[in-house]
Amino acid sequence: MTNVNNEKVGINQAANPRLDLDPWAHLKSFTRGRIALGRVGCSLPTKEVLDFSLAHAMERDAVHLPLDTELLATQIEALGFSALQLHSRAPDRANYLLRPD
Repeated sequence: MTNVNNEKVGINQAANPRLDLDPWAHLKSFTRGRIALGRVGCSLPTKEVLDFSLAHAMERDAVHLPLDTELLATQIEALGFSALQLHSRAPDRANYLLRPD
């Protein structure tokens, strides 16, 4: 049997061709946000929990690792753009992260 898109499907899906359609797929294309992750009982699927944990660790590392501004400026200028380097008035990185104002 085939579905409305002429794709082969099992007997259960053929009885209801909308079972294989993801109503969130269209909205997911507009955001990198974590929407329609699914559920397993009252929790999220393990894959989604692990993906979030990895992304969170990577973002935390990105915030706490020093930025090589000289290298970044060189790479930007190599693309034909000018780079202006600015410095914060915060005395150190920890203070800046707590109070970026």
